[in-house]
Amino acid sequence: MKRDFSRFSLFFGLLSRAMGHAFLLAALPPLGRQMGLGDMQTGMLLSLGAAGLLLAAPAWGRVSESWGRRPVILTGLLCAALASVAYGVLAQAGVSGSMSIGLLFGLFVAARLMQAFGGGGIMPAAQAVMADTTSEQKRSGGMGFMGAAFGLGAVLGAATLMVLAQFGTHWGFYAIGLLTVLGFLTCFAGLKEPQRGSGASPADLTGIYWGKVWPCLTVTILAILNYGILQQITGLRLQDDFGFTGREAAGRAGGALTASALAMVLAQAFVVGRLPWEPWKLVRLGASLAGLGMLSVAWAGSYGGFALGMAVVGFGIGVMLPSNLAAMSLRTGPDAQGKIAGVNAIGQGLGMIGGPAVGASLYQAGIVAPYFLGAAIYWTVALGALLLRERRVG
Repeated sequence: MKRDFSRFSLFFGLLSRAMGHAFLLAALPPLGRQMGLGDMQTGMLLSLGAAGLLLAAPAWGRVSESWGRRPVILTGLLCAALASVAYGVLAQAGVSGSMSIGLLFGLFVAARLMQAFGGGGIMPAAQAVMADTTSEQKRSGGMGFMGAAFGLGAVLGAATLMVLAQFGTHWGFYAIGLLTVLGFLTCFAGLKEPQRGSGASPADLTGIYWGKVWPCLTVTILAILNYGILQQITGLRLQDDFGFTGREAAGRAGGALTASALAMVLAQAFVVGRLPWEPWKLVRLGASLAGLGMLSVAWAGSYGGFALGMAVVGFGIGVMLPSNLAAMSLRTGPDAQGKIAGVNAIGQGLGMIGGPAVGASLYQAGIVAPYFLGAAIYWTVALGALLLRERRVG
């Protein structure tokens, strides 16, 4: 019973963190316009946070070996909660015009860096908890537990924006901050420090067959980069092409991203594990669907068509990413599975850094240009997957 409550505590903490992440990515671009920030500035804020996470995660992973997993997770949740409240205060000040643009942007940068560097240890510490508390046979299920928490958090975070944006985006930030405080308190009360394993250091990358895994890492980077592009430009597109106000666009963006995240979760839960295909065949299927979804979003003439296209993109990514992870695992030695998971996380971070910046830049060149680039990238991935076959290592 104690172990079950400890795992529930971790699940709730991860869920609250994922909700905050999804809410910020969807809310900030249209909110930035309301506050007077440029599209490139909001893209810079999102990319800056992703870069901070990329730099902080390895350092926090090492700290968790000396401090323990539980203190690192608690520190991360506390920083995430404080950052969310700070975003709410700044959003109120920015929309009311009571703060200069320069000061507003600087404080947003400070809050984003606090969230990134302070909260960067949540994922590596949580992954270490799963490694410490699961056998090799149940390791995939443990990592799937983390994926489920973040997938559900992505759905609920976007849905929170859809519901609360009509009252003011700052209320959403406050709600997420309160929920993250509850996540912190739940983990403080229920999360137990696991007994450590004696595995190899995360910095030891021996056992990884780089010549075999680089295609998988490329797929990770490109898939996350494309989704980051979508998150950056969705609210902007709804304003510029569909005529919604800033507040309406934020709410509708939350709805579209909820559809995408929900389709992603459904694909992972009901499709990937039930199709008896090799991983690269599933990667081809997912990438092809995501490319079609990108074109559907580009050509959408109504909000309903837009949301449907976003769902197709999400479904394709939901098929593609876990299949790509399976391919990566098959191409890695049995003693380096944890190491390759860390390397894959770095690939995800690189995609998260590039997505908002690329999206903001291309959007200035043409409203639908980012979608055409995304379709081309996904179909290139599908074409590349045609040339690859599985070869198990070890």
